[in-house]
Amino acid sequence: MKSVRTTTTSSFLPSGQMPFYQMSGYCQSCSGSETDVSTSTENLTSEERHALRRGERQDPQGQETLAPDELEDAASRSNTLVIRNNSSIDGFTSPLYGKSLTPERCISLTPAPVREITDIPKHYLDQSEVLKHLAKEVHNQRTHRRGSSLSQSHPDLTQVGGACKDAGASASEENATKVVNQLLEENAALKAELDLYYGKASRLQKLELELQKVQQAQEELVRTTEKREKLQAAMRARLELERAKAHDMNRRLREQLDAALSQLSLRSMPEHNDAELKKEVSRRDVLIAQLLTQNKELSAEKERKDIELQAQRATLQEQRNHIDILDNALNNAQANVVRMEEECRKKQFYVERVNQLQKALGNLQLANERRLQMEKRCRSQLERDVETLKTEGKAVATSKKESEDTEHLRKVLREYEEKIIALENEVARWEQRYLEESTMRQIAVDAASVPKDAKIAALERTSQESEKLIAQVRSEKLKQMDELYASQRKCAEQEGKLKDMESRLAEKEAMIKVLQHHSQEKDAALQSAVLGRPRHTRAASSVPLGSSTASVAVAHRRTGSKDEIGSSSLAVVSSESTSNATNTVTSQAAACADAKRSIDEQLKEFGSRLSNKESIMDALRLESEQHPSEHVWRV
Repeated sequence: MKSVRTTTTSSFLPSGQMPFYQMSGYCQSCSGSETDVSTSTENLTSEERHALRRGERQDPQGQETLAPDELEDAASRSNTLVIRNNSSIDGFTSPLYGKSLTPERCISLTPAPVREITDIPKHYLDQSEVLKHLAKEVHNQRTHRRGSSLSQSHPDLTQVGGACKDAGASASEENATKVVNQLLEENAALKAELDLYYGKASRLQKLELELQKVQQAQEELVRTTEKREKLQAAMRARLELERAKAHDMNRRLREQLDAALSQLSLRSMPEHNDAELKKEVSRRDVLIAQLLTQNKELSAEKERKDIELQAQRATLQEQRNHIDILDNALNNAQANVVRMEEECRKKQFYVERVNQLQKALGNLQLANERRLQMEKRCRSQLERDVETLKTEGKAVATSKKESEDTEHLRKVLREYEEKIIALENEVARWEQRYLEESTMRQIAVDAASVPKDAKIAALERTSQESEKLIAQVRSEKLKQMDELYASQRKCAEQEGKLKDMESRLAEKEAMIKVLQHHSQEKDAALQSAVLGRPRHTRAASSVPLGSSTASVAVAHRRTGSKDEIGSSSLAVVSSESTSNATNTVTSQAAACADAKRSIDEQLKEFGSRLSNKESIMDALRLESEQHPSEHVWRV
């Protein structure tokens, strides 16, 4: 154990420095075993030797007698990291490097009073792995010392030599505090060295950044110098070319000058007479005078031509303006003609529509007259049947069997009445629908066909006329004016025709109103006639009248234009007034009849109704056989 502890404490000291307890003479271990240091008993005291001689001899087993905890402590102590302080790069050394500690110095370094490693705060021990390891060793040593002896091969010598044990414990405590102090100093030195290295690293980073900036600036400078060199080379080449060209030109000019000088020197001046020279001069003067006069004439002619050209341009511009005016007038006339034609087509369409409406009105009037005639025949037949049934009902009323059959007859009569009313309504509805669909279809076909053909024809005419009139604007101006006047006359004629048609429409409306008034008077007369008759006559005749008036009103409402809306509304109002009047009158008559009737009269009425319905069906069949072309009246 002594050897293990020696390595533990000496590992934290600098090289060449002895532990404090070895220098002070404490060489004995706590256990007193000779196998800790060597196999002899040289280091034992006399008391220990005496105890060994008197004690029982046990076979030595060496380290096999050690407990597992001691083996782990020994392994951990032998594996302790040895920190060596070498000189750094910049010459900085640890303050404890190369210094030998004397016992006095060790005592002076330890604080008073001496504190054990277990007294050091835990948070401070957690900051260093070495301090934690030392504290763990001290703690394990104390617990092992309390529990059992350190060696199984020798007796416990701590009880024999108590003084040696106390001395060894104090020495171990002093050594532990000394080691802690040394570690603290070395830790402070290492922190200072680490701060120094941090500063150096920051300076190196700054230096690297500066080097990068310098490198970038150098690269930019290289690029700029390369560009400058390229530009200089290009300028130099261009200047060289210009210099070569100038040199060649100078050489050619010198050659020409030399040739001219040589010719002048070699040429001999011919001799001329003064008379010939004077003639030549006079001739040239005359030629110059002629050229001057010709130049003046040409300049005057040029000015005159310029004036004429300006006048021609002015007249041309005036003619163009006049042509534009004529074009605008022509376009306006064409637009007016097209508009008039469109209005004429619209008016013609209105005329055709009025004719169609007149035809539809005639058809409705014929249908109404036929219905009235049929109703008159039916009413006369029903009146005759009623009279016959009255005479027959008086003789039959006394029998009981007839009273039993009355209920059955009532049911049958109701069914027949419902069927007849439904058939009459369906006939009237189909008739009205047929008339409406035929008129609307004809109007739609006419409205769809007329504008398209007219537009196509108008477009073709306008395109052809525009192509012809653009080439012959001036020659056809008067013709266009005549056409414009003619179109105005046509427009006036069309307006007269339109007024005539409006007057005709007013007459037709007056006729329609008169017919409506006449029909209202007829309805009033029929209602007054119905008041004095039994209920079955009213039920048989009022439904067709109401359906006919309603059908007429619906026909006017669907097929009428703006001019016909008023007449149709009047017809609807009149029909509503007549229906209200008939309803009020019939309600009063029904109230009176119900008050006065008896059971026998009701039976007679049901029988008469049944006979009336059968007679109506027979009359309708006969009429359909007589007039097979009229599909709307078939039952």
